[in-house]
Amino acid sequence: MSGRPDPRFAPSLPLPARPFVPGTGMPRPQLALAPLRPDATPDAPEALAHFRFGGDLFNGGFWWEAHECWEQPWRAAVRGSARRLLLQGLIFWAAGHLQWSRGRIQGGEWHLERALARLREGLARAGPQAAAQWLCGLDVGRHLPAWQAWSQPPLATLDREQILARMPRLHLPAAPAD
Repeated sequence: MSGRPDPRFAPSLPLPARPFVPGTGMPRPQLALAPLRPDATPDAPEALAHFRFGGDLFNGGFWWEAHECWEQPWRAAVRGSARRLLLQGLIFWAAGHLQWSRGRIQGGEWHLERALARLREGLARAGPQAAAQWLCGLDVGRHLPAWQAWSQPPLATLDREQILARMPRLHLPAAPAD
């Protein structure tokens, strides 16, 4: 890794001890956030906390956990909405990294292609300002060129640590004070 940690977006929440890898028999980790209430909206403070913590998890290489965290506000978003497309794009982005880290290159590429398509469509439908507002300040338009370049082969020779060291990080503004 780079030697310096990424800035945290939800610093009060602890990261898991190790990344979960499905299919290995290890138990699923308990995340530091409780699931959202069924009636939660995507703008609810707890949904935004899930999004921010998902950014920490993603940047730390906890891709399964980031996917699980982002799925909470995704479920709260209106079906067919631009917001839901943007969140689904990030979920696919995390899933693609998880697949790559497991040596499943085709699965990783499949997920990343879908991630980029959903992020582009969500951004086009919402506009950059609304997208950033919904995603805690994440500038999807600024990130897309780096993510597009990153998702191109050859990645088949990279292991988890190499992926983590080289992948583009999510950048969010500082979290609001509690």
